Amino acid sequence: MLVNKFFEKMRKEGVAPALLSGAKYMKSHIWSKIRKNFLNSYSQFGEDIIIERMVGPKKNGTYVDVGANDPNILSNTKRFYLKGWRGINIEPNFENYKKCEIERKGDINLNIGIGPGEGKMEFYLFDPCGLSTFSANEAQRYIKLGYRLVEKRMVDIKPL
Repeated sequence: MLVNKFFEKMRKEGVAPALLSGAKYMKSHIWSKIRKNFLNSYSQFGEDIIIERMVGPKKNGTYVDVGANDPNILSNTKRFYLKGWRGINIEPNFENYKKCEIERKGDINLNIGIGPGEGKMEFYLFDPCGLSTFSANEAQRYIKLGYRLVEKRMVDIKPL
């Protein structure tokens, strides 16, 4: 594909990883618009369509979205929400949690992380936010790859 060749050339030319990640985000955002408009999919790779094929075309149901991210962009549950499903969105990133509160009034939205027990864990918020993680090892790996760590914050965690 032409876009993939472009990214490979950028990589070979030594374009900064952070700049490249921004370009990849734009590519991902463009593809999300194509999926939304032509496939009626809001997921990154059409996971919502795959899930619907597995459970059938139900008009209502319940979901639990751990790491809900943005309620509209690259969302695995928006397709179902629009069809009348309701559920729980769990999102440790406060900004995305607030978006869920505004966009998903019919859902239960929780600004927490999921872990083996109750407590607090350090959450590493990256740009792009889809890389955000509770894993210190993954955070260090992303930093070495050139991704920008926006902030570290302590987040409440609870078992699922």
